[in-house]
Amino acid sequence: MPDSFTDAALLLVGHGSTQNADSGAPVFHQAAELRRRGLFAVVREGFWKQDPRLLDVVPQISQPRVFIVPIFISEGYFSEEVIPRALGFHLDSQGESGRLIERVGQRLFYCRSVGSHESLAGVLLARARQVVGQFPFPRAPKPQDTTLFIAGHGTEQNENSRKAIER
Repeated sequence: MPDSFTDAALLLVGHGSTQNADSGAPVFHQAAELRRRGLFAVVREGFWKQDPRLLDVVPQISQPRVFIVPIFISEGYFSEEVIPRALGFHLDSQGESGRLIERVGQRLFYCRSVGSHESLAGVLLARARQVVGQFPFPRAPKPQDTTLFIAGHGTEQNENSRKAIER
């Protein structure tokens, strides 16, 4: 039987932007949908570079289990180094250990980035098919006549930042 999360908080973490407030829209949208489903006692959003600030949100969460999920496309510089370090996690160089902090009455779990999940490519392709089907102007193209471009960037700070895009 699947774990019940009715005593747990889910914190979705986005990068955010000081230049474009709309950059957080996907995280807000996902959090709203998860709140609607009622799977967790609490669903919150937190950002590195915009409000609500991640480091301000974490202390406000009182549930005994807190799942912190980076809404990032890869396990790169921000999601595997900057953010976990700021939260007090000590990940090893492969990110295999150090994803749990135990406090009095509370356990914080630092999850892998959603973009690292093996099914992400299938999700992107399914969404592209849905968009083409919804907007077949002037007619829906044949799959062999269609190209999907996925834009992303990496950083010299961590070579893993671009691996998910390449995959």
